[in-house]
Amino acid sequence: MKRKHLFFLLILAILATAALIAIFYSFYVIKEVKTIDVHVKVDDYVGFKLDTDKLYFGTVMPDGSAKRSISIFHNYTYPVKVKIFIQGYISNWVKADKTEFIVQPNETINVPFNVYVPKETPYGNYTGKVKLVFTRW
Repeated sequence: MKRKHLFFLLILAILATAALIAIFYSFYVIKEVKTIDVHVKVDDYVGFKLDTDKLYFGTVMPDGSAKRSISIFHNYTYPVKVKIFIQGYISNWVKADKTEFIVQPNETINVPFNVYVPKETPYGNYTGKVKLVFTRW
């Protein structure tokens, strides 16, 4: 008789765990991850590049800065939490005005990014990535 009770409790625990995992993933699962390439050219003049295939900061002089922004919109019927991660060689140079926020359905949020090129940086092209992680909120 004790074995039947133990077996029943084990099955019940497995089902409860599966239900909790399903509930957790239905609310907090990652819905989408987007990666945007980031580019800045360091030289002795200031220049602009307005292409939209990357987050371009154009040409910036050493000890200079530039600002760009991206617009974030989603098509889900529920709010989405967005987390921003900056990666790569220039990750210490690039800062987002906000790195974690909620986007409501049919809402567009503009996120400004700033780049500051350190004073002793050699001329050249520098890259990184911005990763946007969208989770259900």
